[in-house]
Amino acid sequence: MPRATFGSQVKEQAKRLLEDILLYVNGELDTYDESKLEFKWQDEYLERPKLSIITTRRFLEYLTAKDVKEDQLTARQVRESLYRLKDIGILTDQRFKTKGYEVLYFTLTLWSKRVFINIERLNQEWENRKPTKSQNSSTESQTEVSLSESSINLNANNIEFVNQIHRVEKITKSFNEDRTLANIIHQYSISKELFLEHISRPVYLHFLDRELLTSFGVYDLLPESLIKEDVRLILFSIYEPAYFSTSLIFENKFARNIFQDLLPLFKTGHIQIALKEHSLYEFIASKQEQYFHVKQQYSFYFDDTWKRVVESGPCYLHKETDTGIFVENEIVSDLENNRAYDSVKRLEIRINKKEIDALNPYIIESLRERKKTAVTRLLFSNTYEEKQASTETRSFFNMKITENYVNAYILEYSGTIATSLSVGIEHFSYLCNTFPFHHLRLWRQVYHSLGCLPLIRRFNPEEIVIIKETPDFQNFIDEVRFFIANAIRNYYLNTINHSSYQRSMLNDLERAIRIHLKISSSQMSRLSDYLDTINKATEKLKYINQRFLQKRN
Repeated sequence: MPRATFGSQVKEQAKRLLEDILLYVNGELDTYDESKLEFKWQDEYLERPKLSIITTRRFLEYLTAKDVKEDQLTARQVRESLYRLKDIGILTDQRFKTKGYEVLYFTLTLWSKRVFINIERLNQEWENRKPTKSQNSSTESQTEVSLSESSINLNANNIEFVNQIHRVEKITKSFNEDRTLANIIHQYSISKELFLEHISRPVYLHFLDRELLTSFGVYDLLPESLIKEDVRLILFSIYEPAYFSTSLIFENKFARNIFQDLLPLFKTGHIQIALKEHSLYEFIASKQEQYFHVKQQYSFYFDDTWKRVVESGPCYLHKETDTGIFVENEIVSDLENNRAYDSVKRLEIRINKKEIDALNPYIIESLRERKKTAVTRLLFSNTYEEKQASTETRSFFNMKITENYVNAYILEYSGTIATSLSVGIEHFSYLCNTFPFHHLRLWRQVYHSLGCLPLIRRFNPEEIVIIKETPDFQNFIDEVRFFIANAIRNYYLNTINHSSYQRSMLNDLERAIRIHLKISSSQMSRLSDYLDTINKATEKLKYINQRFLQKRN
């Protein structure tokens, strides 16, 4: 057995192996042979989901050759990584016989199904369990956790962020499943065309909202590469436009970079920016008046950024409603009518109800007397300080602001939001009115099964525009959506008829996608390869959907 060492080099090897296994399981690491690693989730919606793996050491070596890092792990490094994962309590060997046995069978006890959360927690556990001697003698600086192109340092705020995601995943998963199953069955009597028309909605990129990210303390923690990947996957799961508020370009670094990187999609209307004012100049003038007292915090409203935006020529989405007034009225109404705690129950946020009730009159007063001041967490700062509000109470009111902002932009355009984001921002998934048709976990599986994931990550913005403007792309999206609807109905009927049928709806949908969307194709490297593949998938799905309809009739 390898000597138990917990140095930084071994840690990086173990993290890399765990990350590659999870990327493969999530369909984000492509290999030529899926039969060499079998996996099964257990307790996947509990706080410590378990992942059973059957594979070989050679295949684990091969996996590390497929990631973005240089050089694959050697046989010795793979073995040592597995031993160390076992030493710190993540890996349990399930084999009856170990010596001379080529097949590996083990269970990973994780903290989430999300890759970067597990890597963060592994980093923490590693440091906690590392022998004191090793800690004292190590002269190497602590390595940051690698996450594709970005990294985040482990700290107390980040650990709390990870714990928040655990709670949110459990709540939103059950809420969305219960609500949507009933809706699907209710709507299923309508025609395919009407059904698709109902599902067809623009997607609000709510996870770019700085108020949301700041309220939950994650704005400076999130890897930008994951946010960009979520935006890209959304674009490849809809033919309707995506949209966000104009203010985000000036308030959110992620939105600003996406605007710069994907400018052709903004110019062609595939991503639009919502604007109530008649011109960007008028918008900037109003914002400068709103934020003059906090000019340093909103510096992009006071430089020449707006001029560069105008010169870029993006497509605007006219907004009728004054979002500030909408948010103000909704919060006041919720507080006055005792409806403010509904969101808290969904998110399991700890609150002091007595303290909140005592603050309500002052919060309402701040809202009603704000004049032209923006409705942000800063609006309540003086009240928080004067009344010595607790952190939980501040989080409660900040959450109500963000919730109503998100809801305002959904209602304004009869839009929806994506769920199952890589970045873990699932706090307001209960506002999604089209679950699971914009659930990114399913779309990752779709493109993984088709072998397209690496390709759509590489397309430049001009190629994405070409793809989204082809009739083939719309036909493909429609057939996938209708396939999901049929699969849900099939799942629901099986569940009703068999009380012992306990499988998760999402797992069942993923399984159906893997079975029916396996398209054999050569290595894809061009736009034409992608279009050929989705055309094959469309024809196959049309046939499958037709069979569903025949069974229904």
